[in-house]
Amino acid sequence: MKLFITGRRLLRGRLFTPPSVLNDAKIKLFRVMKLTALIALIACMHVSANSFSQTISLSVRKVPLESILTEIMRQAGVSIIYNDTLLNNKPAVSLHVKDATLQEALDKCLANLDLAFTVKGRNIILRQKDHNMPAPPKPAADTAAPVIITGSVLNEKGEPMPGITVRLKGTSRGAISDTSGRFNIPVSNKEDSLIFTFLGYKPKVVSAGNAKNTIIRLEPDDNSKMREVVVVGYGTQKKVSLTSAVGIISAEDLSKRVVNNTQQSLQGLSPGMTVLDQGGAPGRASVTMRIRGITTLSGNNPLILVDGIEQGINNLNPDDIENVSILKDAAATSIYGSRAATGVVLITTRRAKEGQINVAYNGYYAIQQLGNHPQGMTTEQYMRQQNVAYVNAGQAAPYTEDYIKEYISSSDKIKYPEANVWYDVLYKKAPQYNNNFTLSGGSKQFKALMDIRYMKQEGITDKFSNDVREVRLNTDFIPSDKFKFSVDADYRMLYSTQPQDAANVFYNTLHGAQFVTPRYPDGGYGVSAQGNNPLISRDLSGYDNDYYNQFTANLQGSWNIVKGLTFSTQYGVVSTNDRTKVFKAAYAVVDENYPSRTKTVATNSLTEGRSNGYTETLNSLLQYKLTLGKHNFSLLGGYSQIYTNTNSLTGFRNTFYNNDIQALSAGAASSKDNSGSDAIAGLRSYFTRFNYNFNDKYLLELNGRYDGSSNFTGDNLYSFFPSFSAGWRLSQEKFWRPLSYLIPEFKLRGSYGRTGNQTVSAYSFYESLTTLNYNFNGTAATGYALLDYANTAIAWETTTQTDLGFDATILHNKLDVVFDYYNKKTTGILLSLAIPGAIGLNTPVQNAGVVSNKGWELGLNYHDHSHPVQYAINFNISNNINKVVDLAGTGPYITGSTNDGLYANQVGLPIGVLWGFKTKGLYKDADDVKNSAKYDNNTYPGDLKYVDLNGDGKISADDRTMIGDPFPHYTFGFTSSLQYKNFDFYLFIQGAIKQDARVSGAFADAGNNQGFVIDIENDYWTPENPNARFARPQKFTDKNAQISDFWVVKMGYARVKNLQLGYTLPASVLQHLKIKKARLYLSGSNLFTFSQANEWGIDPEFPTGRGNYYPQTKTFTFGANINF
Repeated sequence: MKLFITGRRLLRGRLFTPPSVLNDAKIKLFRVMKLTALIALIACMHVSANSFSQTISLSVRKVPLESILTEIMRQAGVSIIYNDTLLNNKPAVSLHVKDATLQEALDKCLANLDLAFTVKGRNIILRQKDHNMPAPPKPAADTAAPVIITGSVLNEKGEPMPGITVRLKGTSRGAISDTSGRFNIPVSNKEDSLIFTFLGYKPKVVSAGNAKNTIIRLEPDDNSKMREVVVVGYGTQKKVSLTSAVGIISAEDLSKRVVNNTQQSLQGLSPGMTVLDQGGAPGRASVTMRIRGITTLSGNNPLILVDGIEQGINNLNPDDIENVSILKDAAATSIYGSRAATGVVLITTRRAKEGQINVAYNGYYAIQQLGNHPQGMTTEQYMRQQNVAYVNAGQAAPYTEDYIKEYISSSDKIKYPEANVWYDVLYKKAPQYNNNFTLSGGSKQFKALMDIRYMKQEGITDKFSNDVREVRLNTDFIPSDKFKFSVDADYRMLYSTQPQDAANVFYNTLHGAQFVTPRYPDGGYGVSAQGNNPLISRDLSGYDNDYYNQFTANLQGSWNIVKGLTFSTQYGVVSTNDRTKVFKAAYAVVDENYPSRTKTVATNSLTEGRSNGYTETLNSLLQYKLTLGKHNFSLLGGYSQIYTNTNSLTGFRNTFYNNDIQALSAGAASSKDNSGSDAIAGLRSYFTRFNYNFNDKYLLELNGRYDGSSNFTGDNLYSFFPSFSAGWRLSQEKFWRPLSYLIPEFKLRGSYGRTGNQTVSAYSFYESLTTLNYNFNGTAATGYALLDYANTAIAWETTTQTDLGFDATILHNKLDVVFDYYNKKTTGILLSLAIPGAIGLNTPVQNAGVVSNKGWELGLNYHDHSHPVQYAINFNISNNINKVVDLAGTGPYITGSTNDGLYANQVGLPIGVLWGFKTKGLYKDADDVKNSAKYDNNTYPGDLKYVDLNGDGKISADDRTMIGDPFPHYTFGFTSSLQYKNFDFYLFIQGAIKQDARVSGAFADAGNNQGFVIDIENDYWTPENPNARFARPQKFTDKNAQISDFWVVKMGYARVKNLQLGYTLPASVLQHLKIKKARLYLSGSNLFTFSQANEWGIDPEFPTGRGNYYPQTKTFTFGANINF
């Protein structure tokens, strides 16, 4: 095979074969690393202005020979022919020449490489110096000689187009047009077809015979990446012109996930966004979302807007979503001002397309089951461990050897219940199903989309369930080219239920006594000595019902006043109503085997709540766009006003006649208790955005928002939040053309700006009065006391952020690369700073804290649809390091408890670090105990050895320090999709690196209260096992369960979130059924998790390691997507 180099590019074919880096069919991603050397080469060389000059000037050191030959060819304007194996194993070359002839440059370049060359006109033929090599075979007599086809390529304006890819159809042979748009390519015969392609233009196929000495005109492709638009604040922008950091998630990305919560569907799909799925009962899922780390000490949730209106999205139908934009840097978020410090999520819902009415059905049926969970000791192991624990506490062992043998050999599990069986008893497989119907279509003047959804999820333990019903109607009315209107409405109705004592269902799974009969044959319940049985909490405690309704109306209109000038307005209403009813039932349970063990709730009670929310949003925009030659201008000005009213009411009574009467009026009047609240808030804003770009090459954007919030007063009522960003598309520069074949699109961008946080307590600038009871001469009276100080100086928390990044498209437009580095600092964080006690008021909050976040983000998206097997691969990874910079001389601030974990905010450390003791293994012997600081005087060999950090000879709270960080330092996501004929495959893996959790509760208690003991703790210290992993068990003390780094587990993980296999039925099968398209699929969610947390059986996404929570489920799904 031979290599033909022309213009600036490498060509492959049967006659002319390039290096494998340019072979589309066999491309390997690791070759991208050669780009570094190539860029270095271009940067350091002197490039001649005349591309056909015969003099060569360049100075490079130790770069690939292929790169040097490419640059010599580029400067000399020649072609090179050689066998591609000639460059195999050739060392890197250094070359320093100035104004050298082609002959001189090649002589010096190839001097030590055992290569020679021959110049024939404008062709250079490389060969081995050894002339004894066999000559290449002569072509057969009937083989036609190659024909060189030449021509020019112009754009829609008649301008020459350099860098156009010209390929011979059916082969990988190709060429690239030069600076004048001219090309030449060898073909075997004139009947061959040539394909002309370029980013942003429609491909064009021309017969080789018709292409000779002719002009090829390419037309813009409105659907190309060059014209891909991104939803940003109050509008859209072309992706190539974007100068801010915006993550993009498409409907296709979301459609592969089978989830119950929209936030869950966003997990792992965009760098810089951390989503932790922390389980949760049906309808009450717990999902934490963070954008670029933890920005403040409280209130870190991002602003979420659906079609421009702020609202919750937990129960938004994922099938309604068209795309999602994640706004991350200040340039993208500052236009939302005081609500944007923690990032912004913009969700755009689907709209109808012009055409006949389309009916679609998306549905699935799924089976949920318990995933990874703690594995307990066997009954025998548990009994022996308990014996040791009692002896270590100075008491007799409760189980004799004979009793242990009798117990474990018996088949009567009513009399001899097994230990650690609650997970087997409590959980089951449970169904979940979803049905979604969509009707859409219409004319150019009127289009409408209606979406109807019903979803039902049963819990994997009884008494838990969730129902979701939703109807959406999106309409568009376009009476003329000047006016456009849309009216959207969405109604959601949710009902979820769980036991009244749901928390103890999971708590008692681990903390209930282990030797208890869960259920007797007659339906009765066993009871532990502590009165525990998770089945009692589940089945008899009553219910906790939640009825939630949300209605959203969104009206928008626009008027094209004159060319380039558009006025638009939006009015939105979100109305919510949440009704809760919690009935605590009265009951009495007696254990049949142990009548002295009882569980009694003597008094029943009922709590009902009502909460309502009402939000109005008004946005009005005026935008002007102007193009003057290559200068493009856009100016946006806007006004926004948001009004919010919330109120709540709660009523309580107890002592009902029986559990069947569940109306508040039936409870004892003497027990009634009522409470309520009412609040109004407002936000008034003015904002602007200015964009300028020169020839889509040099890009500039300025943003600003002036916010006024009812949460502040005086000089702090309003604040201004500006930003600046700029971009440079290097790929549009002439000097980039040598790289345009490998990297057709490359853009540098940077931004700087400021955003705010207004989430402070309402009316904190007023004194507040608190009701108190007083006694006047023995008579009770109610009065008011001033307890809270009015802080009129309270102001916005302010976040300043710098971002530097680049966007690149490489490898024939198949690989998109996005990289960002950011540095943001939040000042004025609210802290409760001490005031003199003589004032007699509660400590007020003040703007005093400072927090910093630094990190980087990388996104890679590779796709290839040119082969029978079409595939796409996406990988993203993010790094975030946050730190408390200043606490105004105070701290550490400790929150939490010794049971569930202590968390600290301390200067110099990340936010919310785990706080506890350092340990140094176990005490080895009596001398070790004697010569070391001790937690208490009842310390023996085999106990945990805590480190005396302050050196005062004792272990106390003063020795606590940072022992871990629960927020992940790195998060990543990986997706891979394949399609072959009618089959498709999808894989999604998500994970986190460098995050910690402290295991606690039953995991650290070691059965101290007859609770659950995990199997790995069977390796405990005894004199016969001095090198054990765990401390000696001991009853009636928690000294070895103290919060320490011994119980900190590395919670990094990689989880197979979704695995899906689909099949699209052939059209021949569907045509008689009046079905346009039908796809069936099988899917599995949360199938595998790779983590150190697995041995503990706890979920690495959950913030604590206590284990008493409704678990994430493993789900198997069968689904169908049908278009009628």
